[in-house]
Amino acid sequence: MELPFTNLEMAFILLAFVIFSLFTAASIYTNPDERNKEEEHQIKEEKKKKSRKKKNCSDEEHKTEGSELSPATPQPQIFPQEFLTHSK
Repeated sequence: MELPFTNLEMAFILLAFVIFSLFTAASIYTNPDERNKEEEHQIKEEKKKKSRKKKNCSDEEHKTEGSELSPATPQPQIFPQEFLTHSK
């Protein structure tokens, strides 16, 4: 009786089964609530650090940052005379 798959095909099937089994076991044995709590804690710490940095900035820094971010008034386009005249 012959196998319906070659050795290479069987190796890939077994490898896929092992990887699938590992991911399944990992999802069963890890506690997602603890992971989410750790991520929330890290996010809260980052927000606190950002708010501390903002509080430590002086008013002058905020003024310069605001002027850099505000859109500049559009400047008129200046074309060379060649583009303005139509010569045939």
